Amino acid sequence: MPRPRRCSDIFTKNLPEPVQKIVSGLNKFNKKRLAVRIANRIEKRQKIGENETKQYCSSVLNTLRNNGFIAKIVKFYMGKEFVESQLENMKSKNTKKDLFYKESSERIDRYHERVREAQEMIKNTFITLMDNDEQRAIRFAASLTMKDRDVLKLPRATLRRVIDLRKAALTSTRVKEALGCSDRELQRWSEDGRLPILFRRRIPGERLILPARFWASEDVDRARGLVASWREADQARRRRASRRSDQPAGQAPKAA
Repeated sequence: MPRPRRCSDIFTKNLPEPVQKIVSGLNKFNKKRLAVRIANRIEKRQKIGENETKQYCSSVLNTLRNNGFIAKIVKFYMGKEFVESQLENMKSKNTKKDLFYKESSERIDRYHERVREAQEMIKNTFITLMDNDEQRAIRFAASLTMKDRDVLKLPRATLRRVIDLRKAALTSTRVKEALGCSDRELQRWSEDGRLPILFRRRIPGERLILPARFWASEDVDRARGLVASWREADQARRRRASRRSDQPAGQAPKAA
């Protein structure tokens, strides 16, 4: 039986002698096979055209630039200037990439710092409210998102009060249904204090975080019998405003 030839003899028999020397100098079979494969592909692309060869060699250098034997093979086929220019371009791209990653990391660090500051402010606000007005502190905790509320690490009893308050509070839709009023009327009565808002909180939607208003159920029940008088007062106020706007400038208003 004839002695099997070495892998370098099998793979490199059709390659130029300088490439064969590069391959024979490699100490691992996988590296030799890779080197021969790249050399064969470069020669095939040289038959197609110069642009195809340059694109392939540039791609090979970009992917396998950490292997020195690849640069030697490409240098043999394309020349020293081509390899040096490609490596310089890659170095410039890597510098821009490193700068981008550095800026991204700094932005992430700034974001986490703002989150920590916001959490600290939430803690301080809650502690101050608890010292002065416990009911206001409960309303403040009810206005927080679950993630922000977890920062407070509330005792079980306090947390139960917060959850019960949120469950009992009514949204603007339910308040308008209960009172039979429009959104503009509800906005007016809330702003002038006739139907005060219990708390506000953010509700995550499909794409945006939406602000929501909540009212105490007992305040809404109390307002049921006052809606008619509130509307009469609003109409009287609009009539007085209309008369003032129709009054000629410089003329004193007539006594009612």
